[in-house]
Amino acid sequence: MRRLEDLLSENSNLINEDKMIDQATFDKPHQLTDGASLVFVNCVQLIKDGEHTSKFPSRTLKRSGIRIIEKLDK
Repeated sequence: MRRLEDLLSENSNLINEDKMIDQATFDKPHQLTDGASLVFVNCVQLIKDGEHTSKFPSRTLKRSGIRIIEKLDK
């Protein structure tokens, strides 16, 4: 059995599969998914009780995945 401290060192999600409903639509793609109670990214709580905490612990990739992979291969 893994400890909670071990899980928080990674990206972790606590979800209720019975209540998991994707709210995103084509017109509103950035809606939170119902049923995701806790989300941790880089040990920082991103979602608490289904609400965004306004923290952004990760960085945004500005390039397409293909271009980044090409740069890593060089």
